[in-house]
Amino acid sequence: MTPRFLAIISVPSPDDRVAAHMKDAGLACILASERLQVFANGIGICRLENDVGVILGVLHPHPLRSAGPPDTRAVLTTKGRCLTEVHWGHYVAFWSDGAQVRALRAPFGDQDVFYTAYRGGHVMASDVALLESAVQARFACDWARVGVHLTGRGLRGAETCLTGVHELLGGECLVAGPDGTRTDTLWSPWDFTQPGRMLPIEDNARRLRELADTCTAARAAPFKHVLVMLSGGLDSSILAASTARSGTRLSAMTFTTGDPSGDERRYAEAVAAHLGIPLIAAELDPGTVDITRSAAAHLPRPVARAFAQAIRACKRRVASEIGADVVLDGGGGDNLFCSLQSAAPLADRLRTRGVGPSAWRTALDIAALAQSNVVTVAAHGIARAWLRPPDYRWQMDTRFLSDDIASTATAASHRWLAAPPDILPGRAAHVALMIAVENLLETWPGPLAEMAPLVAQPLVEHCLGIPSWQWIHAGHNRRAARLAFADRLPEAILARRSKGTPDSFSAALYETRRPEISEFLMDGVLARQGIVDREALGRVLADPSPVKGHDHLRILSIVDVEAWARSF
Repeated sequence: MTPRFLAIISVPSPDDRVAAHMKDAGLACILASERLQVFANGIGICRLENDVGVILGVLHPHPLRSAGPPDTRAVLTTKGRCLTEVHWGHYVAFWSDGAQVRALRAPFGDQDVFYTAYRGGHVMASDVALLESAVQARFACDWARVGVHLTGRGLRGAETCLTGVHELLGGECLVAGPDGTRTDTLWSPWDFTQPGRMLPIEDNARRLRELADTCTAARAAPFKHVLVMLSGGLDSSILAASTARSGTRLSAMTFTTGDPSGDERRYAEAVAAHLGIPLIAAELDPGTVDITRSAAAHLPRPVARAFAQAIRACKRRVASEIGADVVLDGGGGDNLFCSLQSAAPLADRLRTRGVGPSAWRTALDIAALAQSNVVTVAAHGIARAWLRPPDYRWQMDTRFLSDDIASTATAASHRWLAAPPDILPGRAAHVALMIAVENLLETWPGPLAEMAPLVAQPLVEHCLGIPSWQWIHAGHNRRAARLAFADRLPEAILARRSKGTPDSFSAALYETRRPEISEFLMDGVLARQGIVDREALGRVLADPSPVKGHDHLRILSIVDVEAWARSF
């Protein structure tokens, strides 16, 4: 059952009309106070004392800090900070401390929280449909925000692509009171990137392994049969190895795309044999992809990819056949394990240890990884260390967008992009990688639970604290993660430098559907709204030659946005 909730906050009097709509939607009222009403169904409920509030979802004690059940007094006195400091999970907490009502979303929690203004207060919900039911109105596309979404490559902020709909982001607390509404940040990645005492790589690897095991076991615990997506890449292999230690019944699945570049079976088979788990191989079927339909039609942003329809169809079919009740994947692992290919780690080492043998070793490691000249790497590292601010430069993308949209594109903004003073450049780059993970943390409706367990707050905090140069060694990235699981995975996986991708499937999808894509975009809402450049799109779509470069991936991403926009 898909978890659903709705809360009415800071509205002067209870609203019987909304209560009736929630009852029709199958949600029960679980809290009713003067300034806070909460309705829910299919979601865990932890009540705070004296009906001051509720915590919805899943809450775990932080494995590195002592914590018992949530303490109401601590929640009130710390204004919710105790939840982000000594717990982790996938929850949203609502409580009233007198005149103010607060709503907190877990850091890296995959429970969506959207809200809109309502009768002088706000209504917050797990999905847009519940918001529309509560306010009895249909939300419309905010075309300016759609343009920002396209130029910013999905960079996520509190504003969504629907007019009047906002999102409460992970680690943020909405505070509503007589003086208005504000958002407080209770968790920030920068709190875990300060140099402090640097642990040896062996200690960091050991703790990484322990946290991966703990967090994965916590996510798998409620389920009877886990299906893990196993490409044979490092991240999915680590996930499989950790899940295997949880004691939960485990099966694995790998995809093929009909193209050698998308066939990872030999690696997946090696991991499955090493762990002693069954492996199912399935070929992705382009026929299961409907480019005119968006899997994100229930969301206020176009964050679903068309090719993922084939992946989801495969997952659900196999899970049904074997009786699995949850699918786990290694999404976000590259980002979590700091898969950088830049001189930023060298800049960190130079600023921390100065010029010397250790910096030279890091330069050699990066040169081997990037297949570059060590002198070039050294020059970039020196420039990155002392000649540029540490802030990460998020790349904008204006390809195939109209001149009006391209000319109004501004520098990317995000609550985590502006680095604190004296932060190391590699640390800033690692935080930027975690920004990209936010689009993986969505609630997908349906009977089968889907999760990315590696993106867990305790593991994120630890990985952010690992020095950037410890992630690179002898031409390999993600070194700390490789070392952490060196005794649990085959050597062939630990030594891999290649990485399978769905690019061949995307290319085939583009080439076989090119006429349909052309018609869909040329006469689409994005063209009518002046967002896309019809001429540039038409020129590329009219070229019948095999795809080369990455323009086809950009066009497919625009197709995703078009399909989403047509659903509103």
